Amino acid sequence: MDEYCIDSFGELHRILMENYERVQHSLFRGQASTDWDVVAKAGRREYADMPDLLRFRIWKKSAAAYTDMGSLDDWHCLALAQHHGLATRLLDWSFNPLVACYFAVDEESDNTDGVIKYDPIKQIDLSKKTIFDCDIVAPFRPSHTCNRQTAQQGCFTYHPNPKRSFQDDVSLKIIIPKNIKAELRRVLDLYGFNHQTMFPDLDGLSKYRNWRSMDFAENKGLKPS
Repeated sequence: MDEYCIDSFGELHRILMENYERVQHSLFRGQASTDWDVVAKAGRREYADMPDLLRFRIWKKSAAAYTDMGSLDDWHCLALAQHHGLATRLLDWSFNPLVACYFAVDEESDNTDGVIKYDPIKQIDLSKKTIFDCDIVAPFRPSHTCNRQTAQQGCFTYHPNPKRSFQDDVSLKIIIPKNIKAELRRVLDLYGFNHQTMFPDLDGLSKYRNWRSMDFAENKGLKPS
């Protein structure tokens, strides 16, 4: 795995351009700490007592009361569950490295942040596999399930054993130190990567306006828009 530590947005851009042939068809994931393992949420210790597919079946039955899922197969229902916070065997990725960068720096943290890149090897043929018999780790991109997926240029990897770390499959890591996170948030906002665009709903709009107000208060030279 190649590893870089950047000190500016310009350096991030340089690294991506130097690796252009490698990254143009890759998936990217942003995590809030380089110490975090790359593992599906269902594989975390606090969710390990219940089989994740059983939890999904229970969720699916109850979710029908809140949204129409009549035409969705299990792949798309699992993606929808992931989007709404259920602990599943999926990991979120984006085709856009700046989306991953946004998620790496979005929240203040005492830890360093990492933008992690993964080279997909084999796509899942959704017409031939189900979530119950798929036995490979591979990316899949469901058709549109919600506005967030479209806005984030999102994709998932499926993990038949959600407890297994995906760390060894990562081919490039870009570490973002805490002291440049605020700068990167402003630069990403300038280029249109912020909570309003990544979460295109009223919650996303509200969080974005709150951040703009606080950022303006801390930096009097910036005019709120």
